[in-house]
Amino acid sequence: MWMQMTLAVRYLWGRKLRTVLTTLAVMFGVLVIFGMNILVPSMVQAFTANALAASGQVDMTITHKTGEAFAPDVLDKVKAVAGVRVAAGFLSRPVNLPLDFYDHDPNQADKVSAVTLVGLDPDAAQALHNYSVTDGRFLQASDTDAAVLTAGLA
Repeated sequence: MWMQMTLAVRYLWGRKLRTVLTTLAVMFGVLVIFGMNILVPSMVQAFTANALAASGQVDMTITHKTGEAFAPDVLDKVKAVAGVRVAAGFLSRPVNLPLDFYDHDPNQADKVSAVTLVGLDPDAAQALHNYSVTDGRFLQASDTDAAVLTAGLA
């Protein structure tokens, strides 16, 4: 056993530059592998969160079995659960419009026959979803009688 160790040490000592470079290469390889194992899960989690926010989806959606609105105290109970970062109430109702509501011309068909009425808390909604406002401003909590007309929010 000692003979083999002596031969190995003499060989490595005789080729110092090769030994140092090989050791550095192995250390660098191990560093890269451990670094990527630490970095990649964080990047994937951030990417997933941004993709969900951009698409308007969240980790969990709670809906009423009958489709009706919850009482406000239910939202407070959800916010009180450990691990919940943001919870927001959201009410969405389709509204059918009467005939000739927009153009008031019975001879021409309306381009819009229904709209979706959405009610939400502006601060909580911005914490859950990514709304890109290109013109104007997002609703503020102080806005009591305001409406936003859009083709779609993304």
